[in-house]
Amino acid sequence: MTCILRLRWFILAGNSLFIAYAILIQAYPILILNSFNAAVNIWFIWQAYHLKGNYAVLHAENNAPMLERFLSYYIDDIHKFFPKFIKFEENDVVFLIVKGTAVISAAGFRKINDNTYEAVMDYVAKTHRNHKPGKLIYEQENIFDRLACKSITAHSYNKKHDKYLRRMKFKSVGNHKFELKPEYQNKS
Repeated sequence: MTCILRLRWFILAGNSLFIAYAILIQAYPILILNSFNAAVNIWFIWQAYHLKGNYAVLHAENNAPMLERFLSYYIDDIHKFFPKFIKFEENDVVFLIVKGTAVISAAGFRKINDNTYEAVMDYVAKTHRNHKPGKLIYEQENIFDRLACKSITAHSYNKKHDKYLRRMKFKSVGNHKFELKPEYQNKS
């Protein structure tokens, strides 16, 4: 959940308390104002959960200026999730996820063998961490067809990333290593 969305939930809770308070003391201006604020917050919360947004997955060259800028800007946060990441190698397959015109995510995959790729890095900017970019690349874009592989492996270095990988339907195979196969995505 992004910080803004979390803030909207807190504001909605506050609005609810003030609405109850206004009803108890019959303060109609407070009731009207907080009802309006609650309606606005409900609208934005609904949009955050239900609207797709203008997302696109773009293939990027390893030396693309936008990729280099994205990586240099977020490198400290990237190292929290991928401490061994320095840069993509020449043969890595890299995708940028954009929302509108802003780059919000970078994902790079390294070929291990003919059937398997490793997710070297799958990073989403903190302001957009709501699982939509991950679902876009792993489910809607059918990453297996784009990479022509049968499985993707990933290493996790912290609990938040473990949770993210599980949400993307990766299965733990031990020692902080996860694997995703097409048949995992078809299960509920």
